[in-house]
Amino acid sequence: MPENPIEESAVRLEKLRQIQEQGIDPYPSTSFRTTSIGQILGDFDRHVAADAEVTVAGRIKAVRGHGGACFVDLEDGGAKIQLHLKRDLMGAAAYDLFEKTVDHGDFIQAAGKLFVTRRGERSLEASSWKLLTKALRPLPAKWHGLTDTEVRYRKRYLDLVANPDVRAIFRKRSLIVSTIRDFFQNEGFIEVETPILQPLAGGATAQPFVTHHNALDIDLFMRIAPE
Repeated sequence: MPENPIEESAVRLEKLRQIQEQGIDPYPSTSFRTTSIGQILGDFDRHVAADAEVTVAGRIKAVRGHGGACFVDLEDGGAKIQLHLKRDLMGAAAYDLFEKTVDHGDFIQAAGKLFVTRRGERSLEASSWKLLTKALRPLPAKWHGLTDTEVRYRKRYLDLVANPDVRAIFRKRSLIVSTIRDFFQNEGFIEVETPILQPLAGGATAQPFVTHHNALDIDLFMRIAPE
């Protein structure tokens, strides 16, 4: 795969064309899963004992090995499971399509039975797969991540994909806000939205942000805080 992002995008566009030529929708409107990856890992032994086929969906974070078999790291909402794809099991056509057209960053759906590798890795032996989203741009490098501060703040979506610690902070913030909201709701408070822009500056001696409303031809001030 080319290291230049522009060249890699061109390669991915070519793969997209090949997928479409085979009559496959690279962006289907529906997907299916029996459970999330996190739920599987949380109760893995029970799922293995049931010996039932499960279907998962997520984003490909790594692909290892080629030829007749490969291992794939599939991530869904922060939880990750290893897929094992074998040409003999899923068929040459499905396996070759995966090998030739799927890239790091694509979203797929995979079905199969769970097992544990010799190294103790909890895995899914995939008997079938389906493309859910073909990524046309490469993700930030796995080992270096996204370190440019300017890019991180301007492209938050890349920051969240590349940096697990940032995702953890967002989840904690969401939990804190929802906990505070639940507390006040249980105490009988009513939540209201205050105007973002107002005709008078508030916030005591804080320096306000000022903007001009062209339609009304007036200056407006951004609220200092949403208390």
